[in-house]
Amino acid sequence: MTTAAAPGIGIDRVSVRLGHREVLSEVTLTVGRGEIVYLLGRNGAGKSTLLRAIAGIVPVCSGAITVNGGDLARSARPLTELGTHLHPDGFHPGHTGVRHLRWLATASGIDQKRVRAVLDDVGLTQAAGERISGYSLGMRQRLGIAGALLGDAPTLILDEPLNGLDIMGIRWVREMLAGLAAEGRAVLVASHLFDEVARSGHRVVVVDGGTVVADATVGEFITGHSSLEDAYLTAVGQSR
Repeated sequence: MTTAAAPGIGIDRVSVRLGHREVLSEVTLTVGRGEIVYLLGRNGAGKSTLLRAIAGIVPVCSGAITVNGGDLARSARPLTELGTHLHPDGFHPGHTGVRHLRWLATASGIDQKRVRAVLDDVGLTQAAGERISGYSLGMRQRLGIAGALLGDAPTLILDEPLNGLDIMGIRWVREMLAGLAAEGRAVLVASHLFDEVARSGHRVVVVDGGTVVADATVGEFITGHSSLEDAYLTAVGQSR
């Protein structure tokens, strides 16, 4: 399915309705290969809905979404096209970390050797046999990221992956994302941590009220403001 010349994620005038409420309206953006794009917005702005629409969990009412140049729904092995980590509690609490990943690998036709590899990548090898119910939030974040890496996908989406991580964990995620981008992967991350966005992001996309109100490189976005936080407040129509 992967088309080398296509962006990792292409979103063209996508709208999503949940019940009678329009959650996303005419959203357009791309995430290129080798690019880390941070998705910013207040709670309820539509960030998580957008990520779920990309993953095919939430249906779109209009517009189109492509992943690696194609329709993810037509892929026989979607986990090898798009790695996703959308919630740190999306696991069966009675499973162990290694059982969860083995189940994902089996369901996705992925070699079981990848399970041990990604556990090592995220630093969970020693805790792999423990029940997920005993994991801290930071450990669950690492397990979710391991699941996103399992298919060695060229494109990844992560929803607030830094929540619950200590400073060493945040540094690890930063270095991991930089490494993925350096390999030519496309990465879209929803986050509220402005310092980390400014430090490691290539582009910033701000969603407010279900629409994109800013889309620029980090440098362009901050221009004329004292900080990324001030630029964000301007973008969403708030002032200090």
